[in-house]
Order: sequence, then structure tokens, then C-alpha cells
Amino acid sequence: MTSHVTRRQFLAGAIAGAAQAAGSKASPPEYEHGHRPAVEDPEAPRLFLPATSGHPAGIKFANSPPWARNAPGWFLPSTISAGCCFLNVPSPLLPQAIRSFRELPNLLEQARSIGTEVVYLVDWYAGGWSNKGDYVPRADLGGEAAFRDGISALHAGGGRLILYVEGFIIAKESNVGQEHGRQWSILQPDGPLENPYPGCWKPCPGAEGWLTYIEGVARRIGQYGADGIFLDSCGFQRDWKCVSKAHRHPLASPEVFNQGCVELVRRVRFALRAGNPEAVVLTEGPKLQRLFEYADGSLDWGIHTFVRRWLWDAQGKTDTLTSGWSIDDWHQVLAIGGKLGCGPDILQPLLQPSASQLLEACRKSIQAGEAKQAVFGPAHRAFFGLHRWRNAGLILGLKMPGLDDLEPRPYEPGLKTPRGGADPLLKAAGAPIRTLDALRPRARAIDEALAGTRPPPAATYVKSLLTARRSLAPVIDYDSSVEMVRTPCPQAVGWRFTNNRGVVLTAVNVGDQTCRAEFKDAPGTWKDGVRGDAFTAQGNALTVVVPAHSVRLMRAETG
Repeated sequence: MTSHVTRRQFLAGAIAGAAQAAGSKASPPEYEHGHRPAVEDPEAPRLFLPATSGHPAGIKFANSPPWARNAPGWFLPSTISAGCCFLNVPSPLLPQAIRSFRELPNLLEQARSIGTEVVYLVDWYAGGWSNKGDYVPRADLGGEAAFRDGISALHAGGGRLILYVEGFIIAKESNVGQEHGRQWSILQPDGPLENPYPGCWKPCPGAEGWLTYIEGVARRIGQYGADGIFLDSCGFQRDWKCVSKAHRHPLASPEVFNQGCVELVRRVRFALRAGNPEAVVLTEGPKLQRLFEYADGSLDWGIHTFVRRWLWDAQGKTDTLTSGWSIDDWHQVLAIGGKLGCGPDILQPLLQPSASQLLEACRKSIQAGEAKQAVFGPAHRAFFGLHRWRNAGLILGLKMPGLDDLEPRPYEPGLKTPRGGADPLLKAAGAPIRTLDALRPRARAIDEALAGTRPPPAATYVKSLLTARRSLAPVIDYDSSVEMVRTPCPQAVGWRFTNNRGVVLTAVNVGDQTCRAEFKDAPGTWKDGVRGDAFTAQGNALTVVVPAHSVRLMRAETG
């Protein structure tokens, strides 16, 4: 029956501060669409489905350039402070990936090895990732001259470069922070806003000085030749109230902040495009729908939050980039029309001799007192690492245990989890050890399944995913509509995307058993870009076999 329905460390203080935002005591409307766990087995992987249409009608969307619409994902050589889901991927810093900006083509080569040409740099500026504010190319990688040369060489190889800029934080140690931070800060009755992100200035988008400054940063980045800016925190923060009379705006009005964010994104986009007319701007989240008139897309925390957003069924008009630790999450992201962000771990081999040894190493780190209660401490590294082992087994077609019943999914601050609780690794003293102890049987099962095999890095498989997703872009990413196609299997679902160029079909299965998806009004032969299999309809009815833990990304064959 076919029916229309349309998660590295989170900066200190983010969780406590988010709840203090004015108007943030209740969940915003876009989070009221809860996901629906598809199965009762708590260990089974989760199939995340939207509960209702996202209702994007009436929203104005930016006219994004074809290169951005066609790109199936991004490559991040360093994920620190990169936003949303990328905060949960441990990685080296940029100077550990390249010695000079002139080596940017090396990062393009890595990106191409996983199926994309888009490289996203976070810690590209002087002082490193925490020195948010000045945005001057770092001298230890060659400074501005090497930066321009590297971008030019990356472009010559067909690459695209996205640069990080923070839209809500100025480091107090930065030059601009020392000169203007207090002047531009959001002012509350008891002084400058302290939380979230204590120790940093939080500039008011109603302060003209801040808007003029960030506009100048964007203009300079465009002159470097960059292809886009990711505006961190924009689209995630909202409703802050400022009482600074010096800013010359209405006092204590959340609309000043909200509309100010729109003006910030608008000015950044136009300034950036003065240097590169095909440049794009993306935000950290979609909470402010009006941003999308000037924002080309946004990041999200994972498939588990994406399906709750108002824009889940608007991927024909905007881009959503997200990821996850599990291959089942990757599949779901791509099947529903999203795009995949990939950290350097995708390219790296599994370093520990076994999943069990990885788990024990993380357990010893906790017992030694390392990073107690850290948002990305040893316990989280254990889950991240176990998922890499599990993914390797699934790529090889082996049966693997699930982790979803114990996994600390990174629900954003202030958002209640589907199970109604908090991250199990942050609840109480001893919780991380108890959780890792519960993982021992899963680690042993992974090791037993992989015995005698050589676990592969994920890069080759991810390339097949992104290559197939790119082939669907002419339909999915250009004003498509989407409908969900239910299957007899509670752990599988299909999707049909339609626009004036045609139809594409996708199907995803997160279970251990093969499933079938039946598509009506799908005559002819359809080819899956991931595995290369072809399926021919009987009349107008197409039956697609979807193996365990797999995704089908299909186009109709012609000629």
C-alpha cells in the first residue's frame, strides 16, 4: 500500500545553555513529529520514519547552483566543531591531514575516493578551531597565499571547498573579540549572555557592527575563491532577547534575533557571491524556516532527527547533510533523499586487533578516570569503534548484532529522546562502565562473525553509495515530490521521488532478513546504482528484493 507522508565533543555548556534560551522550554513545532520505532526487538536496528508531511509549502527556498544540488555528500578531513552529527566523529586536526594549504588537492583526492568532490574545512583559520572570530588563513599551513593557491588547484581538479564560519560565537581571545565582543554581545538584564558556550561572546544579529563585520568576512572568503560557507549555530539558535540600547533595536524582542539571523544569512550570501557567483551558504539547523530563502541547505544530527523536521520532504528544494555511526543510518539518509557527510574515519583501517580489544581499551580508560562524563569520552569512542567493526561485517554480508538499544544517540540539547530519557552514558556515575559491560557479548559476536576475514575500510562501499545517490540527483534534487511506499516488512520502506524529469525509486532494509518492496505504476526495468542489480516490472508493478542491511537507489533503464 502506498501512502503520502511525507550525533567529538559538543562545546562545553551547550546542553545547559540551550535550555536557557528564551522560549526554549517547550519543544519547537518541528520536533513534534516523533519517529516511530518499527520493531519491538530492542536490539534490532531502528527504521526511522516520518509521522506526517513536513509541510514545506509556502517556504521560500534559495536557488542553489547545480554543482551543489548534484553533490551527493561532503568529505571532512577534520570534524572538530564541524556542527551537528559531525561533532560525534573523532578525527585529527587539519594540520595532521595536510602540511600546507597547497596540498588541498590531496584532500580532493581523498574525497573522490569516497564519491564526492566537496571538501569541508573547519579549522582552516589562525588559532585553530576554538579561535572563532578572525577567520584569517592559518600561518602554519602557509597563510593566505598558500590558501589561494590551494583553492585554485583544488578547483582545477574539479573540487569544491566549503569553509566554516561561526554565526553565534566570537572567541574572547580573538582580535575581533577583544575589540568588539562586548559591544556587539547579546545583552541580558544581568549582563552579556554567558550560556550557552561560556567564555565566548554571543553577538546580537541586531547589532549593525556585527552584521557588517561578518559580511566582510564572507566577502573575503569569496575573494579567496571558496565555494561556500557553513554558518555554525545559525538555524539552531533562536528567540534570544537583547536589551542593549546601543544596538538601536527594539528591546527584549525575540524577533530582533530571529529576523537578524535572516539578515545575517542574506548578507553573507550576497557578499560571498560577489567573489564566487556560484557559492552557497548552509546553516547548522532548520529551526528558522525563513532562513531558507538565502540558505542552500542545513546540517542535522542524524536520520533520527531529520525525519522529525519540517523539511524532510523538501529535499527537492534544499539540501540536508547528516550522517551517523551505523551503516543502517547511512542507508536511511540516502534513501529518504538526504546527503551524507563523511569524516576521515571512512578512509581509515580498523586499528585494534578486534572489537573486544577495542571495548576493553575504552573500559580501562574510563576506570583510569579519563574524560569522566565527557560528551565524547571513552564510552562514546567505544560505540563509535564498535560501529566501525559492525559496518565492516555488514559490508561483507555477515550477520552482525545490533547496538541501537544501548547506543547513545546524539539528540540535540533540549530535545527529548524517543525513549524519554537522556544519553545513557551521561546519566550517573558508573553508567558508562555498566553500558560497556553490556556491550561485551555484542563485541564477541562481531569478532566471531569476522573470524578469518580482513575487515575492509568503508571507503569503497561509501563510494558506491554516493555514486548511486549522485545518479538520482536530476530527479530528487530538482523540485521533486516524495511519497513513502510501505512494505510488508516492518524494517524496510520504499520511497518514490517524482519531478518533471521522471521518477526514481529507493528502498532501505535495516533488518537481518531479506525484504521485498513493491512499487505500483513503475513499468519497465530499473537498475540499482549501489549493487548493479536490475529488476523488471510485471506489467506496471515492480517488485524489488532488498537484502538485509542494504539500500536500493534505482533509476529506470532507457533504450
